[in-house]
Amino acid sequence: MQLAQFYPNRIAITERRVSNKFDAIKHFEKLQSRKISNKNLSVIKSTYSMSSTSKRLLRDSIMSIYALSKKRNIVLNDKKTIYNFRQSFITLTLPSTQLHTDVEIKKCLDRFLTVLRNNFNVKNYVWKAELQKNKNIHFHITLDKYISYNALRYYWNNAINLLGYVDRYSLKMAQLSINDYARLRGKRVEEVKDVYIRGVRSKWSTPNSVDVRSVVSGKDISNYLSKYFAKNDDESKEDDISRINIFGRVWSRSQSLSKLKYKNKIDINEIKYFLDALAQLPKIAKKIIYDYSTVIYIKVDSLPYVLYKQFNLMLKGNALMYNYPFP
Repeated sequence: MQLAQFYPNRIAITERRVSNKFDAIKHFEKLQSRKISNKNLSVIKSTYSMSSTSKRLLRDSIMSIYALSKKRNIVLNDKKTIYNFRQSFITLTLPSTQLHTDVEIKKCLDRFLTVLRNNFNVKNYVWKAELQKNKNIHFHITLDKYISYNALRYYWNNAINLLGYVDRYSLKMAQLSINDYARLRGKRVEEVKDVYIRGVRSKWSTPNSVDVRSVVSGKDISNYLSKYFAKNDDESKEDDISRINIFGRVWSRSQSLSKLKYKNKIDINEIKYFLDALAQLPKIAKKIIYDYSTVIYIKVDSLPYVLYKQFNLMLKGNALMYNYPFP
């Protein structure tokens, strides 16, 4: 019997094998392998790179946010509209040179996430830490709520200024003339004049420490996913490795996503019509045969409406089983 599992961007098909005398041996081998895997988890990491399993979990969590987020239109204060909003990708940086340990900066992230949960009812999110070229740590966050850039910047700057990062930025910028500022930005004075004046008026108290992008399509999610995994962190220098050893997990997700599983399997005979329809769409559904499974990778947003609705019905039905908090 063949069984199918639905994931946010694919269907995995496996065989249910008939029990035989070798199953006990295989079960023992599986337990031994699991013990080795658990032992490996206790080994101190020496790179920001992630295992293939961690990458899969991270990718599935990010895509779950997208797949389970209903399209909606967001009207901004300037009367502009973000159509079909599904998800936000946020980058948090330090506006001045990092002087504290990564663990201390991570506590700022914890405070920031607490604000998002308490003030904006954010329940579904993923974050990942990276090192910038200047060796400052920064964080990527994705979530299914729209939060204005100004609010995000305000709360993140508050969190990091408990360690003085905004104050040090303000002190540095206050010493720059408009010509110095133009050189710093690599632009002509005329191009930075308005920004410089606003900075002086605000006493440089609102550094641009946040970047926010909205996801409205499958193409957007693919672009941002590629950025999440693009960095080659295996090239960590020796001093970076010591930082990583202390830091701990370089990514995490909300409890709603960690509880969400895609382990429920159904007989493929029950969805034969669906699989037959996918087989007629080679540009949308790509079938790859592996040693122990067959996986159909799907460009979900490109599916015909009926198939799109059916696919999402399977995903949402699965999420309901785990009490997933839909936005």
